[in-house]
Amino acid sequence: MKTIALELNTFPLTALMDKSLDSWGIKDRHSRFIYTNRAFLDCFNLPPGVDIIGKRHDELPSCVAEFLANLRQEEKNVIKSGQRTTLIKAHLLRHKQKRHPYLYEIFPLYNQEGRCVGTVFYGKKPDTFSLPPIRYFYAI
Repeated sequence: MKTIALELNTFPLTALMDKSLDSWGIKDRHSRFIYTNRAFLDCFNLPPGVDIIGKRHDELPSCVAEFLANLRQEEKNVIKSGQRTTLIKAHLLRHKQKRHPYLYEIFPLYNQEGRCVGTVFYGKKPDTFSLPPIRYFYAI
């Protein structure tokens, strides 16, 4: 068991995210992207190869501007409270040209000293419609 725990410490979190078909990303305290996986780019209809690292949502070529104030406030709340939040977004998927709801969880990201340095987000299509408490609905 100790060997497995040691091995798990050597795997970066992004290795899991890279292989996932669900949307994953990491942002710093200023809402700048540090990491996203391919599924996230697909959700926002961003072309392959677009470089979003170091950018905020308002610097992306997508239609999220009307929801940025609420999204940024939710990220600030997560950083301040240390508690995750749940959001619903509707994405227009490129390959289907139809809006699909996505359930997003935003978690605080801590460094080794225990200081919150940003957020980790995870999004997936809901399997059911029994949802946790939702603060906002975003149609993107």
